[in-house]
Amino acid sequence: YKESDFSISEGGDKVDVNIEDFQLTGNFEKLPFPIGKCKKLTIACCFKLKSLEGCPDEAYDCTIRWCNELKSLKGAPKNVKHDFTCKDNATLESLDGCPKTVGGKCEISQNMSLTSLIGAPEKVGAFSCKFSVITTLEGAPKNVTGTFNCNNCESLVSLIGAPKKCKSFSCEYCGELKSLEGAPKKVTDYFSCL
Repeated sequence: YKESDFSISEGGDKVDVNIEDFQLTGNFEKLPFPIGKCKKLTIACCFKLKSLEGCPDEAYDCTIRWCNELKSLKGAPKNVKHDFTCKDNATLESLDGCPKTVGGKCEISQNMSLTSLIGAPEKVGAFSCKFSVITTLEGAPKNVTGTFNCNNCESLVSLIGAPKKCKSFSCEYCGELKSLEGAPKKVTDYFSCL
């Protein structure tokens, strides 16, 4: 990035990124500077990143992927207007710091150290936690206007914690699941459990 891509906000404590897409990749242990605002935030292949402190409070889209030292989402944007993707983070253990609302799709998948959805957003357009090692859906979003997908969660033993209603619900290929107790009471499009 060029120096002209950035401007220091009043007070000099944050950097406003005046570009559509801010991407961070590399051997960073932390963000190189606090970000005041940007539209699309992508933090990927930061294999040594230990903290998201310094992210903007709000983003239109946010992707956090392949950050293999990250243990929680503390510091992530609090509100994501469109899509939030958090996947393939090998050591992620907690959703503490996860955005509270996601206007579009929230994908929290393939984080192989994450055993709980506690801390997930409260309100989302759609939600996916497929290919995860979670055992229950406790902590999952309560307000889901679109699809809820927990396919291929081989350790999932209970649907307790699922939203009460959603457009579509899919819990396919969850080999340990023996009961539909806790499943949504109202599904307006399709319900699939193989």
